[in-house]
This record gives sequence, C-alpha cells and structure tokens, in this order.
Amino acid sequence: MKAITKEEMKSRFGYEDIGEFHEGLAMALKDGKRFHVRPDGGPAYLAKFDDVGDFSGGLAAVKLGISCFHIKADGTPGYIGTFSDLEDFHEGLAAVKIGNCGFHIEIDGKPAYDNRFDSVGHFLDGLSWVKKDGRRFRIYRDGTEVEE
Repeated sequence: MKAITKEEMKSRFGYEDIGEFHEGLAMALKDGKRFHVRPDGGPAYLAKFDDVGDFSGGLAAVKLGISCFHIKADGTPGYIGTFSDLEDFHEGLAAVKIGNCGFHIEIDGKPAYDNRFDSVGHFLDGLSWVKKDGRRFRIYRDGTEVEE
C-alpha cells in the first residue's frame, strides 16, 4: 500500500475533499457522502455516512440520518446504541446527547457517570465544562463538580 498525496487521491478517486490523517485514516467526501480512506486513497470500508469525525482511540464519530455513533476502522459500530449528537473521544471519553440531556460515554458506549446536563464539552486535562439550569461549571471524569 503506497501512500499518495491528497491531490492524487482527488484526481484518481474523484474525491471532493480529503481531511487530515488520524490513526492512519482520513475523511473523504464524494457525491455528498463521507467516509474514511487509507493513505493509498482506497476506502477503509464500504459504508457511507452523512458526516464523519477523526479517529481517536480507535473510534470515529459518524452521523447517518438522525443517528450518531462511533465506528471502528473497518466501518462497523464501536458499540451498541446511538445518540442524537456526539463528539470525538478526548482523554477516553466522548460528549454525547440524547434529546436535551448531555453526558459523557466511555469507549464501550456506556455512560461514564449517572449525572445529566443541558450541555457538555470535551475533556482536557481531566476536566470538562458542563451547563445545567443556566449554570456553567467543570466536572471530573466521574461527573462530580469541581469545587472552585
């Protein structure tokens, strides 16, 4: 598998856009659908999505219709279940939403804690910002509030 440039990928495969490579795969856009490609330009899997994120921790966020979930490098779901919105993994956790409830999940798709918030951010240095009832604050990985 010989790596080729992004411009060669666009020319050879008809891709409209190619993202940056993360964990050996990059986002590609063709005919209004997104998927991941290998460094040789070939698709990493057969599935096509409405949107895809970067790979992190072996998983990438994808959107198909109204369902959001994470996939493995072969295009198969990383866990059972879907969400109404989600982000890529940061520090082993991903921000997700089901309806109006935001929280974080582990790499297996299970909630990292029991609390639910109006909105959540990604983790950085072991902390995430969250918002609940108009109040913005930070939490630890277990969902407990940081005393400030």
